[in-house]
Amino acid sequence: RRRRRSPVRDVSSGELSTGVYFFSSQTCPTCDRAREQLDRALGQSAYTEVRWEERPGSFSELGVDAVPAVLIVKSPGKGRLFPGQPDQALGEL
Repeated sequence: RRRRRSPVRDVSSGELSTGVYFFSSQTCPTCDRAREQLDRALGQSAYTEVRWEERPGSFSELGVDAVPAVLIVKSPGKGRLFPGQPDQALGEL
């Protein structure tokens, strides 16, 4: 049985700086594949990884309820959250 993911949605927070953020967890079975895809498309230094184990408050604040997920922030404080593999998010860059 597959867990239904939240749809792509807009998020806002005064803490958000422009950039690409990758949300992951050590126990995520598909995060390695997502990370590899981001590395190939953007390079390792072009995004910031946010791990659940290190920053659970960020997940709660932004409503990240499943990993992997990619957040694209094009203007400070406002971004779009893409749940799942980064294919759709990369199409937005």
